[in-house]
Amino acid sequence: LTTLDSGPYCRSCAGAAVEYLSHKCVRNSSPENTPSLPGTIHLDQIAGDLLHSSEFVVQDKLHDTYHDSAYLWQRFYKSYDRFKTAFDSARNRAYHIHKFGSIPQAQVHAPVQRALEQRELTEQEKTQVFQRDNYTCLCCGKQKGPGRRVTLQVDHILPFKYGGETSLSNSQTLCSVCNNDKGVNEINFRVHTSPLSAPKPRLETQIASRGGYIYVDEELTRIVNMYYHCRAVAEVKCTLEGKGSYRRQWQIHLFEGNNPTWLAAHSNQLLAFAREQMNCRLVEEILVL
Repeated sequence: LTTLDSGPYCRSCAGAAVEYLSHKCVRNSSPENTPSLPGTIHLDQIAGDLLHSSEFVVQDKLHDTYHDSAYLWQRFYKSYDRFKTAFDSARNRAYHIHKFGSIPQAQVHAPVQRALEQRELTEQEKTQVFQRDNYTCLCCGKQKGPGRRVTLQVDHILPFKYGGETSLSNSQTLCSVCNNDKGVNEINFRVHTSPLSAPKPRLETQIASRGGYIYVDEELTRIVNMYYHCRAVAEVKCTLEGKGSYRRQWQIHLFEGNNPTWLAAHSNQLLAFAREQMNCRLVEEILVL
């Protein structure tokens, strides 16, 4: 497990560790004691117990199990949807064993195999991604324009090294700066709602603009979207010159579904960043809406 700002995530495992992280959750125990503990719960066991239950019963049971603080499911599956997906696979196995008396054999079709083995899209497919995303960085909103050099790249949403497919659905357009900042994290900037269940403890603020001119709205958008792990920013309202309405009070509007109090807790840090690092001395307040 690697601890990131947004919480613990499983990055790579091998052998028995894969089985442990994929199927087991231990009540108040350490990994080395897992095999002998009666408190160990196996997804296949849960699937077998719920095989003949109605969907309402299954959903209630899974929801309670996932959110039970006595277990570690939330350490291994960072969202309920992922936990449910793993359970569905276990239930499919349980059904096949009940119906046919054997474990189903996995079949990897050619397009899937290609997606798992090929690291990059073809040039034609990359063009499709750029066109779909309107030749815009989905993180900061940067676009090419007259007299401005922008390097756009196709990024794996779930990194290739962690099993991410090389496919259109797992690809997004990012500028080189945002792609570098994202690193090997799984962040989908094609969605507007944060997948995080709690705010990150730290807000990373640093200048990314190149060439002397600072694009304030892009800087703030990148910082906030990285913080929420999605394209959370709907609009940044700020004015740098003249007597505009948003010269002294800037506003960051989030898409519905993102908790503004998470970012509001760092408003003083954002204000100091704007005044000191971006040299915007006139701004006196930054509101998160």
